[in-house]
Amino acid sequence: MNVQISNLRETLIQKIAFVRGRSAAEVEAEVNAKGDLKIDSKLGQAVVGHVEMALDREGMVRVEDQTKKTLTSLSGLEAMLKKRIEETNGDGNG
Repeated sequence: MNVQISNLRETLIQKIAFVRGRSAAEVEAEVNAKGDLKIDSKLGQAVVGHVEMALDREGMVRVEDQTKKTLTSLSGLEAMLKKRIEETNGDGNG
C-alpha cells in the first residue's frame, strides 16, 4: 500500500478533532484563525496513533520522532509524519 500524503493535513485535522471530541470544522476554523494549531504533547501522541492506524502503518513513527517540537503543533505532526510516510513508501515495504 502506497500512502498518499496529499491529504495528510486534512487527516490530521480530523484525528485531532476526534481525540478532542470536537468537529473537524471547529478544528479547521481554529487552524485558519491561527495559522497553525498548538496542542498538548499527549494529544499529539494520541493523534499519531490514530493516523498510523488509519494508514495501516502501526509503528511507522519512531520513539525518537516523538519530541516536544513534533508533537505540540499541527505543523510539527505534519512534517514528522510526511517524512516517515516518504521513507516507508520508498523502503520496498510500501
